[in-house]
Amino acid sequence: MGLYFGMRNSIRKNGLNYETEKVSEFDPNPTRFMIRKYNEKNGNVAILVNYPNCKNYEGEKIIVFKNTTWEQVRNLKELDPHFTEENTIKPFARFEPTTDGWLSAVALLNAL
Repeated sequence: MGLYFGMRNSIRKNGLNYETEKVSEFDPNPTRFMIRKYNEKNGNVAILVNYPNCKNYEGEKIIVFKNTTWEQVRNLKELDPHFTEENTIKPFARFEPTTDGWLSAVALLNAL
């Protein structure tokens, strides 16, 4: 078993192609999300976001965005939690949606 560090050539899911590109019915719908909390520091932001159609961790995800402000994130109409090479607001890191995961996301904000 090994780790793959290259980028997958995946198509970014959005409101227009979600139904055709989703892996399963529990794949996060980028148009259906609720940001539950955030922390902004040094021009970077961490969020705890819920995707109501997801099952694992009850749809909760912790995402860190680099060189992105809270205002930019809160104004998004779509939020895809997957990594992408596209020039858009995109995740820099993700953490397990637990208390430890949130503390690690905040620690990353302090280190960036």
